[in-house]
Amino acid sequence: MVAHELDAVARINAQVERDQLFRDIVDRDTEFKDAGSQWMGYSYEVTPTLPEQQNKLTHIGDKRGGTTSKHLSESWQALEAITNWGLQLKILHVVRNPYDCISTAIKKREAKQRRVFQSHDVIRKMNHFIEKSTVIDQLIKSEKYDIYTLKLEELIADTEKELNKLLHFVELPITDEYLANCKRLVWSTPRQPRFASPHWSAAHKTYLQQKMSAFSFFQDYSF
Repeated sequence: MVAHELDAVARINAQVERDQLFRDIVDRDTEFKDAGSQWMGYSYEVTPTLPEQQNKLTHIGDKRGGTTSKHLSESWQALEAITNWGLQLKILHVVRNPYDCISTAIKKREAKQRRVFQSHDVIRKMNHFIEKSTVIDQLIKSEKYDIYTLKLEELIADTEKELNKLLHFVELPITDEYLANCKRLVWSTPRQPRFASPHWSAAHKTYLQQKMSAFSFFQDYSF
């Protein structure tokens, strides 16, 4: 079970007890399912394929990428708390072409603020993205935690192969039926909003490419 945008790290930092956190995760997951398991036009509904998956909770977690990175830039105490609870901690790091990530973030922010971003706004967004990436890079290089990096583009290109690797990482059973159920939810091609964005001047492209070069998980990406 993975809660949708609960912000579990904030709760742990606020000294929430383990069992209460688990209840919060279950409650959020129930709310999300009752609402149709839909978010921003995407379906997250995957039907369980094994009887024990329907009534036995073996894995529990949260999905809150950007906010989690922000919390971890300030302290890793939440990760230490989880390990101190005697739990096996596994971190899934999902990456996408940075130009697409930033293009989407800019478009959302422009709509919310009802204004068009200027060059300094774009640079600020790029810097925020790199700051969050730096946090994850530090976690990986520390070798203190079990972290798996999943590239969105590779998941779309070969869904079954990437899901097999992911399920092996989190030690969950793999069935053909479950893989097929997941595959039906995956787009046939990745969305590439960078090409529709008016903000990628040659200078901005070069600036971000240079920043990306510091991270091994971005080495295959370019505009």
